[in-house]
Amino acid sequence: MVIRITKWTIRMLPLVYIITIWLQSSLFNPQTIDAKPQLGTILELGHFILFGILYVLIYLAWLTYGTMTWKKEVVIIVFTLLCALGDELHQYYVPYRSASAVDMVKNGVGILVAWFAIRIISKIRVKSNLNI
Repeated sequence: MVIRITKWTIRMLPLVYIITIWLQSSLFNPQTIDAKPQLGTILELGHFILFGILYVLIYLAWLTYGTMTWKKEVVIIVFTLLCALGDELHQYYVPYRSASAVDMVKNGVGILVAWFAIRIISKIRVKSNLNI
């Protein structure tokens, strides 16, 4: 069985992912989590990972429209940061949650790491295509 991913599927993934982040952040209740020391670290890494993944999904969706330029990358970074800011503001109003500048920094670092990883992968692909 072959699964065919269409351009529209790739374009819809960021929206579905944003909705999933929004829903996940509004359903948190600390009473549902047993106290485990390593859990705090995992939850803190969530900021870093979630918005890095969102950046990659938006980047891939934008590629379905054509080639990527520096300006488009900046737009994607700004849009992803705005999504992160929106989620932090949303968490401010959710019981048991809070918004913080530290969380925004973690979100931003995750986005920049994803951006940097894509840049490195792109350069490696270009070099391998040129046989350098």
